[in-house]
Amino acid sequence: MMTADELVVLPDDGLRHELLEGELLSMAPSSDGQGLVAGTIAVLLGAADLQTGRGRVLVADTGYRLASHPDTVLAPDVAFLLKARVRPASERKGFPPGAPDLAVEVLSPSNSASEMARKVDHYLRAGATLVWLVDPERRSVAVYQRGGETRFLREDDEIDAGELIPGFRRRVADFFL
Repeated sequence: MMTADELVVLPDDGLRHELLEGELLSMAPSSDGQGLVAGTIAVLLGAADLQTGRGRVLVADTGYRLASHPDTVLAPDVAFLLKARVRPASERKGFPPGAPDLAVEVLSPSNSASEMARKVDHYLRAGATLVWLVDPERRSVAVYQRGGETRFLREDDEIDAGELIPGFRRRVADFFL
């Protein structure tokens, strides 16, 4: 069992690390396929938010402390935080408490269905409004909403960010250019 305080001082070994209920998860760097999809989503969300000014888009190296005892710290590939939840620079030590408002996970071949279900559950229980599981292989997105609604979108469907980023509406296929 590891704690969030131990995770934050873990020496850099070139891997990404998360805690899931105290268990250390170590991941190899993303492939270019995953990185391109995550980067595209970050750019699309960021461009849409520039028009609304409602929040900030963050990328994979940002961990969020979702639970304690045992600690869960997850780092989605892309995240969106409403501006009111962005911590002042003087408080940006350790992991921010709670989930991002939108957490985007780009699936890799090594992700198991049970691991991703646990992550989605943790994001939603910690306050996320939306969680997107993006599957580059199937060119689809599973959209989980706080309150239990789940939608499965294929590349010809449209995805939106609800009230988080009003006006954001894209074809799922746009994520996979």
